[in-house]
Amino acid sequence: MLSKTACLIFNFCVKSQTLRVNFPVATCVRRITNTKKPFSEKRLNLRTNFAFRDEFRKAVSQNENLEGRVLSGELKPTREDSFVGKQKKDKKFTRLSYRGELLFGIHPVYLALLQRKRIFYELFMRNCNNDSSDHENIQERQKIKALAMNLKVPISTVDSKDLKYLVPGAVHQGVCLDVGRLPLLEWKENTSEPHASNGIPFWLVLDEILDPMNVGAIIRSAYYFGIQKLFVVRENSCRLSPVVSKASSGALEVIDIYQIRILEDFIKARKTEGWSIVCTTAYCDDKEVNTESTFPIVDVSEFSLSKPTILVLGNESKGVSSAVKKLCDNFISIYPKQTLHKGIDSLNVSVAAGVILHSLAQSAAIKR
Repeated sequence: MLSKTACLIFNFCVKSQTLRVNFPVATCVRRITNTKKPFSEKRLNLRTNFAFRDEFRKAVSQNENLEGRVLSGELKPTREDSFVGKQKKDKKFTRLSYRGELLFGIHPVYLALLQRKRIFYELFMRNCNNDSSDHENIQERQKIKALAMNLKVPISTVDSKDLKYLVPGAVHQGVCLDVGRLPLLEWKENTSEPHASNGIPFWLVLDEILDPMNVGAIIRSAYYFGIQKLFVVRENSCRLSPVVSKASSGALEVIDIYQIRILEDFIKARKTEGWSIVCTTAYCDDKEVNTESTFPIVDVSEFSLSKPTILVLGNESKGVSSAVKKLCDNFISIYPKQTLHKGIDSLNVSVAAGVILHSLAQSAAIKR
């Protein structure tokens, strides 16, 4: 039997002609009818479900026991009121497919076609004839289309929904390129490397940096500041995916990236050739000597390149590994300009890389 309070509540609800009942009332109905049917997953519209509304008002007014009553037919949502029905109606599945991986964004796609380091399968371009808001990048897309035609890459004109299906959540800017994976250069120790003629040789090594956005941003900075060679460790590095290419604004397609098997062996070989190994480390407010080495930590603004140098950037959380630290000649850090709160007393690795590369590249330019 319903209590007087419940009768008043439901009597008020059913008299409202514009009330749209969702979870709370449906839960009450489920408890009153003593049924396990998931009413909370249905949407009830008291304006359209007249049969249920009238029956329920009559039961409430007569203080009738509704236990065991079957009201499933009246509880079915109407077609206009069904959110699930709307989803199924609007959802369209595309038949597009791709063979390799999808580069997206104007700069990665254009530079990939320009450099020709990858295998090209197909170019997907958005049809912008009826989209007045899409003309900001139309010239760049025309360049991409002309370049693809010269390379005899198949071109498919698709809708924006198709591109969203191919690269969900990505800022594709109206173009996607189906490509093979970027081939990395294998570093061989027996190859002789001539010193750069335009200054002090300066190489960069990424030691277990795993976030693709960080890797892409570092690659972009490395290209901008003229790093001659960039190295990644084969077993502990982030895959150079289309996300990395997009984060690098296409610099991944231009810069030469070498992979090495064992970082410690690579560093030992360079030290015998007279290279200086510089390791980045977190800022220490007491400026204490690093426990892994006899060399102190130096502010990057006070450090300058004097001979061929390799800079090692470490993992986002752990930093450079202990085995590599023991082989480093110098430790540099970025000193803050004020007292920092714990938890925000360091920089993101990609931001730190940009600051350090700018400072060291500037010091090398002064010495030329």
